[in-house]
Amino acid sequence: MLLQSSPFLSPTLSKMFEDNFLLTMTEEKDLTNPYYSFTNNTLSLHFDSSFETNKRAKSMNYRPLSFDFVKEWNALHHTFPSFSKKDPLLKALAIKRGGPFTLLDATCGTGKDSLLFLKLGAKLLSFERSSLMAPLLWDAHRRALEHPELGPLLEQNLTLQFKDAQTLDLEELPFRPDVIFLDPMFPPKKKKALPKKEMVLFSNLIGKDEDQENLLHWALSLAKKRVVLKRPLWAPTLTPEPTLSFKGTKIRFDTYLL
Repeated sequence: MLLQSSPFLSPTLSKMFEDNFLLTMTEEKDLTNPYYSFTNNTLSLHFDSSFETNKRAKSMNYRPLSFDFVKEWNALHHTFPSFSKKDPLLKALAIKRGGPFTLLDATCGTGKDSLLFLKLGAKLLSFERSSLMAPLLWDAHRRALEHPELGPLLEQNLTLQFKDAQTLDLEELPFRPDVIFLDPMFPPKKKKALPKKEMVLFSNLIGKDEDQENLLHWALSLAKKRVVLKRPLWAPTLTPEPTLSFKGTKIRFDTYLL
């Protein structure tokens, strides 16, 4: 994957992107999508609607994609007090605010859920296997380390790895997690109205996770106390059947007690 050269990109950071994520620096200005750029101390992924088959979706104006952990963390300060014991995710996790508990997020995605788990007091292992998303997550983590509140929490309580969690066994992990959280990618439900841009983008760029049942069975063999599987309300349950299921307005959390 190409990374457009920038005067704001230090040699050290450039080498990190090249060594860790195999991004190749280029001086070219007109690049074929997707490609990465670096401006305002932020790595961004550029793409167009060439992957779309829906005519309305093709007309969407896709902005370059980047992640901002600090922005998400600040937003949590406003939404977190409204969380209650009746929240379906908190009921599925069955933990008290402030923890402590250990959690493995096997499908990190944008990192939003991992930040929430961190806020809830988790000692956290987060994995992302998409080669497109990994550089963006790493860069968001890099910038967030400078934040006076979030930075120390990330250093102490979050281990971020860019690989398929299923390739690891217990001996390769720093701890056996109390909870494993799964949020596999699924195709947006077909309907007249288009789904949110973010879901259209992720579904098309990353694709559907075809190994969802394998991922579930792996998690069940590794978790200490429970596995929580995030699903849309319309999606069928996976095998085996969950012990409990906690429903929200659009999603549910199938919960497997161990």
